[in-house]
Amino acid sequence: MKICSNEDISKEKVMELFKLHWGSPMMVISTGVYNCSELDAFAAVNEEGETIGLITYLIKDNECEIISLEGGDGIPIRDEIELIKWI
Repeated sequence: MKICSNEDISKEKVMELFKLHWGSPMMVISTGVYNCSELDAFAAVNEEGETIGLITYLIKDNECEIISLEGGDGIPIRDEIELIKWI
């Protein structure tokens, strides 16, 4: 597994992942409405180059808020935690 920043993955790839799992890249949470394809992110990519996990986040006023944590099919929770450590 390789960890990539949003600079290394296309906005279209992020949108595709959210549309597949959620129907839209838009995320509504208590602090607002966010387009996850426009947020900072890290992705877990397998050996075949497939995105198997994605975390989007927002840093504001020295605080980090995780907006979404998307584990792909079969991604272990330890790998999701690995994504969080990259923030």
